[in-house]
Amino acid sequence: MKKMLSAILVSTLLIAVLTGCPVKGMEKEVNTIESIAEVSVSELRSRDGNMLRVSRSNCGEMSSTNDEWSSTYYVITWDGKIVRDVNYMLSGSITDEAAAV
Repeated sequence: MKKMLSAILVSTLLIAVLTGCPVKGMEKEVNTIESIAEVSVSELRSRDGNMLRVSRSNCGEMSSTNDEWSSTYYVITWDGKIVRDVNYMLSGSITDEAAAV
């Protein structure tokens, strides 16, 4: 009987955790849309550094004698500039920059 009761309690707790149902005494404060601060575009553009970097690499077999694509990455900075860098085995790196929008 104790094992069955324990199994029921554990399964109930797992269901509550996995489904997001609140468990009495364990409620969390949920952020609402109204509580999120608005940030102006000019404030975002004044930040320094990179906002996002995305990269993709060739995971297949490559030959050092062929000019094969090896990787590409994109960097988006806070001021809106986009940089693309494409790398090949023999010809090296090709970089383009797009002006801020």
